[in-house]
Amino acid sequence: MSDSSSLLFESEIQRINSAIKTNLQGPVPFLSDIIRYLIDSHYTPYRSFLLLRCSELFQPDQTEAAFHTASTLEFLHIASVLHRNISETNQTRRQMRSLDSLWGNEASLLLGDYLLSISFQILTRLEQIEILQCVSWATRNIARGQILEVSERASSQNDPEKCLQVYREKDASLLAAAAKCGAIWGGADSNLQEQLMTFGEKWGVALVLKNDLQILDDPQLLKEKITTKLSFFPLAVWLKDLSEPELGDWQKRIENPNEKLILELMDKLNMDPKEKTLSVMQRFLNEAQEILYHIPNLNLEKLREASFAQFFTKNV
Repeated sequence: MSDSSSLLFESEIQRINSAIKTNLQGPVPFLSDIIRYLIDSHYTPYRSFLLLRCSELFQPDQTEAAFHTASTLEFLHIASVLHRNISETNQTRRQMRSLDSLWGNEASLLLGDYLLSISFQILTRLEQIEILQCVSWATRNIARGQILEVSERASSQNDPEKCLQVYREKDASLLAAAAKCGAIWGGADSNLQEQLMTFGEKWGVALVLKNDLQILDDPQLLKEKITTKLSFFPLAVWLKDLSEPELGDWQKRIENPNEKLILELMDKLNMDPKEKTLSVMQRFLNEAQEILYHIPNLNLEKLREASFAQFFTKNV
């Protein structure tokens, strides 16, 4: 995991990598590509980070089960990426560059299903019902968020609040679960588990909005984002303020965006929508920070510093 230096200790990276290799052994095609992607690429293990940093708040010595749980959460993230992009093969290739073998929708879907099933097999083997319940909650939310995104695509395209709901469920749920799983393995009480879970969710939404801001500065990424017709907060903010005739015209134009249209959109989205996106990102970040400041009697400095430092770097 080469982008994890600011998030995890080297010993933690090694133990997570070991769990990844152990849990993905077998004759199934493409597993070596998944392992290479998770370990050797510029993949950032945010879920592992939250789990381990939240766990050490209560228990300084991490159990082996915590690292197996961390690897499982990374598998589930990859599964969700594969599932959400099966209709956009180019997008799948971009997000998972090292999975060179996965050229077709069928392979992506089946591999995502396999990662989902093996993840719950690992969690069941750990014999911790609270962990299993927490991760089950997250996977249900991810699926519900993806269903909401697709089923209400037309109506939510210009609705910022619906877009944020998709972000909470589809993207932030697994981060929320990671924080709670860490608290569970650390032996925290149920109240602290819920507080850290809420922190993980709000931090996760802020992270997605940060990614949106980075997309606004890259014409190719913006074109890919618009082409997928999936949730994109800056676009929702801008479309919401258009008059009815203009809204209808732009919704037709962005169905098949060309280079000229993307440059025009960049100009429009880099004005008020960018400021609004930055403002909402900061709001979620402040709410996440507020939760940590109101948890008493814990050494939260390491979690605070590492989590909020992510918003002053380029890579998400």
